[in-house]
Amino acid sequence: NHSISTKGQREEMDSTGDSFRDYMHSKIEKQRREFGAISSNNKQSSFFRGVVCLINGYTNPDRDELTRMIQSHGGAVEMYETSMVTHIIASQLSVAKKNAYSAQTKPRP
Repeated sequence: NHSISTKGQREEMDSTGDSFRDYMHSKIEKQRREFGAISSNNKQSSFFRGVVCLINGYTNPDRDELTRMIQSHGGAVEMYETSMVTHIIASQLSVAKKNAYSAQTKPRP
């Protein structure tokens, strides 16, 4: 744990953190718009409506195929672990990730 001695340093660190948060927020929103535009053209059903997946680790079929299938049936795929994620998809997880997800109440693989 790092202690900060002056108020000026604390403010500088906060603004740096805000800049990174703003950057990641913008990046995630851009990806959502791009994936949304692609998936709306190929929508076959609303079976996965309200489902937001995070594809993590090795999968079979691969990430691209899973993304196409989920989006074509009304679901969404996040590239990062966000509060919107309702499901995690993985064929294999490392022990560290398995333990981290087991400790969480949401999302749970």
